[in-house]
Amino acid sequence: MSLFTAFQFILEVAGILLLCWAFLREDKFIAFEDKLIRAVRVAVRNHRRRKIAMHERKIRLQRQALERTRRTTELKVSRPTHRPQPVKPAHNPAGYRVA
Repeated sequence: MSLFTAFQFILEVAGILLLCWAFLREDKFIAFEDKLIRAVRVAVRNHRRRKIAMHERKIRLQRQALERTRRTTELKVSRPTHRPQPVKPAHNPAGYRVA
């Protein structure tokens, strides 16, 4: 008997026992079904909300990166691009060394 067959057998036995219990305790089984359905709905709703929130966060981060790029581009364009002129040596007609 392989592991898969053993697992399948255990699930079948559990299903039969659950079915027998459902016939004996119908009201409790219906309450269990309602709780299970409610839990699945909440899980699906939360998953959708998280997915939408992640998508919105991704868009927000892309916009922030674009805004940052735009600002740095503006700063680069608005900066003066002149370079300081080299300092010329002072006029020394006598030829003395100046330290």
